[in-house]
Amino acid sequence: MIQTDYILVFELEEVNKKSVEDAQLAKLYNEIEKRKLHSKLYNARGNELVSVNDSYRWLKKGNIRLHDETVFCYIQDRNVFWGADGLCQRCNKSGKAVDHIATRCEKMLGHDYNRRHTEVARCLHILLLNRYKFKSLKRIGSHSVQEILDNEYAEIRVDTRIKTAIKIRNNRPDIFILDKKKNKITLIEVGITSQDSLQISKLKNLGSMTC
Repeated sequence: MIQTDYILVFELEEVNKKSVEDAQLAKLYNEIEKRKLHSKLYNARGNELVSVNDSYRWLKKGNIRLHDETVFCYIQDRNVFWGADGLCQRCNKSGKAVDHIATRCEKMLGHDYNRRHTEVARCLHILLLNRYKFKSLKRIGSHSVQEILDNEYAEIRVDTRIKTAIKIRNNRPDIFILDKKKNKITLIEVGITSQDSLQISKLKNLGSMTC
């Protein structure tokens, strides 16, 4: 038995480094889940649509300024509220919380969310260009998205109607990828949504591609 800040009891089992790390991590998650704001992301660890690791991948692959990274981490980790009684300055209906402002405000649907949707699609486009050897880019900069690109490895279409054997009303996916080596088609629909609305957005996008 080892006793520090963590109490571990192992019967006929050797105490090792991984056992201690697992106990420390379990204690940390338990503390986080007790906090109203901090627990937002970690409570979704069991949701198959949420990846905690992928949610922080931009810290390794991003190209933003240090000051901006600090602010974004603060928002993502702790969720920011500007006073319990504050209302969104755009719609004056809901609380002025990050979740509402980032994904739910109806007054921002026409411009802000569409702009972010376009930027996310642009980032994915660069990733795909690198993966399928169209070009090698590390910074998004002034990258302009071409509707159709084709080489020996893949064909990539962005916001382009796809010809189908049967009539499909919604046949314009955000990104269409034909992997020529694997003979595989991948459709990507970008959704600017919140953690609580992930399932709804997923079903909506799936429905739009099958109607």
